[in-house]
Amino acid sequence: MELPVRASEPGETAINLPWVSPSTASLVALARTDSAEVWPAIRTDPGAVLLLARHFPASPDPVIPDSIFQSPNVLEDAVRLLREAPAATVDWSKTDTYPVHQAALACASLAEALARRAGNCDPACCWVGGLLAPLGWFAVCAVDPEAAGDCLRLPVYADHLIEAQRELWRLDASAIARRLARRWRLPLWLGAVTGYLNLSANLAERVGASQRLFEVVQLAVMLAATNGHDLGLTVGTEYSALLGSLGLSENDLRRIGGEWLGKSQQSAPVAQADPHPALLPDLLALSIDKRKLAAGPFANRMEDEVDRLQEALASQQASEAKRLQKQKLRSLAEFAAGAGHEINNPLAVISGQSQYLLARESDADRQNGLRSIIRQTERIHLILTELMQFARPPQPQRQDIELRPLISEVVAKYQAFATEQGVRLEWSDSTELAEAHVDPSMIRTALGCLVRNAIEAAPREGWTRVSLEQEDGAWRIIVEDNGSGPAAGRREHMFDPFYSGRVAGRGRGLGLPTAWRLAQENGGDVRYEPITGSVARFALSLPSCLHGKIPRENVSESLRKSA
Repeated sequence: MELPVRASEPGETAINLPWVSPSTASLVALARTDSAEVWPAIRTDPGAVLLLARHFPASPDPVIPDSIFQSPNVLEDAVRLLREAPAATVDWSKTDTYPVHQAALACASLAEALARRAGNCDPACCWVGGLLAPLGWFAVCAVDPEAAGDCLRLPVYADHLIEAQRELWRLDASAIARRLARRWRLPLWLGAVTGYLNLSANLAERVGASQRLFEVVQLAVMLAATNGHDLGLTVGTEYSALLGSLGLSENDLRRIGGEWLGKSQQSAPVAQADPHPALLPDLLALSIDKRKLAAGPFANRMEDEVDRLQEALASQQASEAKRLQKQKLRSLAEFAAGAGHEINNPLAVISGQSQYLLARESDADRQNGLRSIIRQTERIHLILTELMQFARPPQPQRQDIELRPLISEVVAKYQAFATEQGVRLEWSDSTELAEAHVDPSMIRTALGCLVRNAIEAAPREGWTRVSLEQEDGAWRIIVEDNGSGPAAGRREHMFDPFYSGRVAGRGRGLGLPTAWRLAQENGGDVRYEPITGSVARFALSLPSCLHGKIPRENVSESLRKSA
């Protein structure tokens, strides 16, 4: 990832920022009004909200009591900071900073609407949490707007945001926010929202936040990102878990999103730059911040350690989920092995005796009954075989193969089934060689599971499409259908064995888990990739060939030998 080289490190400068100054209009409004009536006039100004946040109570509900506006403390604090440490006032109308401000307003508006809908959470508190969620971005916009703009304009922005921030700024936005929240003495609940959104909501109270407020802000950040206001803020709680915990439905979110979109089209007032030239030039030469840094070697080490602990906690959370999945698979494998032995033996006896009786039975009705018994024993045996294949697959015999003939073979195999289901099965073949290092038999089975799943999910007279693409050195086999796709609440269970999103009697729930398991065994993966419109999309990713090119004339022979 090639990034522009900057002469300074905006992240280091940003963590030394004494404050983000409110606009002159906001300070005048605070001076003129001594009640919460001033709140609508200043709440879109991040600097004004941050000035108030220094005086918020420890409890986030209610967050803005009248006493804050009646007390002279807020204005005295502003005067002291203006005299001791003049700070940059951000012009949120500029090209570099405008997207950051709009994203913050989107998060704030959606968080407030979600709080009103979900209940048991102060809407003003959620507005503050949503607005200040990108606190690290605000600080970089204040000290070096171009640095924020550079990060937003990078071609790799969407996929490598954290790396881009660390390369451009030296620190990422969350690390900057955590440092500023401590130095500015923001309430713990607000520091948690600005610096720890990438943790699971069930850890919110451990880092000082109300879990419900934390969930509201996390969901607001997700919704803002899907509506084009994405600052790359990582959310550590699953979408379906947030909906369930807040008691919200997809219809609620559509209604909230529609109302928010209508309001957002009425352009919100933007805080303009302060006309005072002295507010910007000497930002980095603040005596009070220098004194803090003079006594800060240990503090700096402590802050770095907190960052490492926070990253370790997030990593541990992810690894714990993987560990639980492995334990589940291990238990399932033990069960399948025992069940396969204990059930297959009596099944063999039942099937054998039924075939013995069938050969000697002359009554037609009894013959049909015996054939039914034999079919059901074969069905049980097939279920056990598939379960064993998922829980304890054979050691993969990986080799260099060409994927296109393999895909054509699988598509041809399921054409008859697609015709029977009234579904059009398409394969977008290409002339490009697609070489992968995999076990062809396993990948043939995995792809077959995905194709069959797509055919069954597509409506009658619908379609299923298979295509091939390359991404980051790996091959991706894309299987799409025009079905409705799995509901949001079911997505986290899609790859659990025996979990089927279809009605009872249709499918054993082993297709997707088997495809995922076999892909993992071959160094690949299977993922559901939701896209806009009525299209369900699964991607089977496979490692590219590790041993050079396969001669085109040997491709078919290689596949034949491996089959």
